[in-house]
Amino acid sequence: MIIVHDLDDSRSQRILWLLEELGVPYEIRQHKRVVAESGAIIDYVWEWSTSAACKRCGYNDYVRWMHYAEGSGMLAPIVRINVARVGEAASPALRRLDSEIALHLNYLDSALNGRPYILGPELSGLTSSSVSSPNLRQRASALPATRTSKPG
Repeated sequence: MIIVHDLDDSRSQRILWLLEELGVPYEIRQHKRVVAESGAIIDYVWEWSTSAACKRCGYNDYVRWMHYAEGSGMLAPIVRINVARVGEAASPALRRLDSEIALHLNYLDSALNGRPYILGPELSGLTSSSVSSPNLRQRASALPATRTSKPG
C-alpha cells in the first residue's frame, strides 16, 4: 500500500488519479504543507506498479512531454488560478491567460491526434500528469478556441 501525503489545492490529485487508474491501493494523509515533486512521484509509482508490457512508450517522447507538463504546459493554468483570486480587477489578465491555456490545449489536442493517450493507445505514467489530466480538460472545455500552432 502507498501512503499519499495529500496537500489541499495542489496537483497531488494527479497522483490519486494515477493510483486509481492502476488499481494500486493507497491511503490518504491530509497536510497543509508538503514538499515534493509530483513528476518524480508519477515516475516512481509508474515504475513500481506497472509491468514491462505497459512501458512501451518511447523514452524521449515521455521525457519531452513530462517536462512540457511540468513546465510550459502548466504555467498559464497555475498563474490563472492565482490571478483569479484577485476578482473582477483580474479580468484583463484572465482573458490573456485563457487564450494561452487554449493555445496549449489545442497543441495537446493536435498531438493526441485521435489517440486516447498522449504517447499512444496505452496508459503511461505521463497520462496522470497535467497534459492529460481529466480535471484540466474538463475545466478548460469552457475556454475559447484559438490558434492551433505550437506554443512558444
